[in-house]
Formats: sequence, C-alpha cells, structure tokens
Amino acid sequence: MDCRETPSRNREFPTFSAGSKTLLDFARRRPSAVRANRIRKSIGAENTFSVDLTTFDAMAVELRPLIDKVWRHCDSTGNRGRTVTLKVKFFDFEIITRSRSVATVVSSRGCLESLAIALLQAEMPFLKSVRLLGVSLSSLHTLGDDDVEPQLDLPV
Repeated sequence: MDCRETPSRNREFPTFSAGSKTLLDFARRRPSAVRANRIRKSIGAENTFSVDLTTFDAMAVELRPLIDKVWRHCDSTGNRGRTVTLKVKFFDFEIITRSRSVATVVSSRGCLESLAIALLQAEMPFLKSVRLLGVSLSSLHTLGDDDVEPQLDLPV
C-alpha cells in the first residue's frame, strides 16, 4: 500500500517515532519551511580527484587551494575558528577525519595551512590511495563579536 494514498484515519503510527509524520509529509509532498538564515557552524572545502593521490607532497599541493578557499570565505564573512578538521576519503570510500582545536582563533591563512598540513603529516603514510581531501574550520566566531573570549595569561 502506498503511504501517499492511505487515508489519514488509517495512518495512525503509535509504534513509530515522531519523525514518521515528517516522512509522511515528505511522501505527500507537503511544503516545509526552509531555514535559509541558519547560523553557520563551519566553513569547509573539499575536492575529489580524478587520479588517486599516494604521496604526501601531492596531497599537500592539493590541500592548499582548499585552504585558500576556506580562508577567502573567512575573510569575506569576518569569521574565524578554533578547530581545524582534515577529511580524507580513500579509494575504497573509507573516510577518516582528524581535527585539532587551538586556544585562540586561527588568525591567518598561514596558521590554517600549518595546522591542516600537520594533521595530514601526522597520518602519513597512508596504506591506501586518497580519492578526496577536505579541510574545514569550526568553532566559529565573527570578528568584532563581544563573545570572542580573549586569551588568558597564566602566571608562571
């Protein structure tokens, strides 16, 4: 029986989750509200390669344009972040992610690159060839926000 064509009185789903009504609405093509102004939680870029990568140097070269793209977006929006994440997808579609958080926001493209390359270097050598690389910046703060926490000095 097709869910879309079932009368609502026959569609009581007491044993299903609350999400079953949402799925039914999708099946019946009922419009849902689009939230276009969500708060962004991360800024990222990734690239799938036509030829799998096997060396650190090749991966580092391919990572740099992704870092550029992320940093351009950071500059245009005034966002900075504290967590850098590296995404690696292998030829067999296994995915690993590695991240590093720092005490203060990543304040320059060079710092973002250093952290991303260090994450990549720490995982080398890979036993499988790499199909996709990605880099993202999260734990975002907008420059000029009062909620950006200053770095604290600790007495030694």
